Amino acid sequence: MSLQNEIYDISIMGDFNIKYQVSDPDFNSLKEFMTQNNCFMILDSSKVSTDHNSQIDLCFSTDQLKTAHIFESVTSDHKPIWIEFMTHLDAKLSKT
Repeated sequence: MSLQNEIYDISIMGDFNIKYQVSDPDFNSLKEFMTQNNCFMILDSSKVSTDHNSQIDLCFSTDQLKTAHIFESVTSDHKPIWIEFMTHLDAKLSKT
């Protein structure tokens, strides 16, 4: 299976139920698959995304990001993840 696409950028986010902080064979397989398809993890590995001090909510992307943040939540044990992508217009403006 391949995610590579010459036209579109790809972003994949969700609750993978794979613990990032520990040496996990499932995470290593996922990371290898994503890297082979030019997708990279976009959240800081030191940040936790649940109230159980784990980071199982992961984000991978081929696109450039401006910012990525994890917020506190009072309605869920998973913390919302907010990302902002750099658009083609942003890239043009930053070159001028």
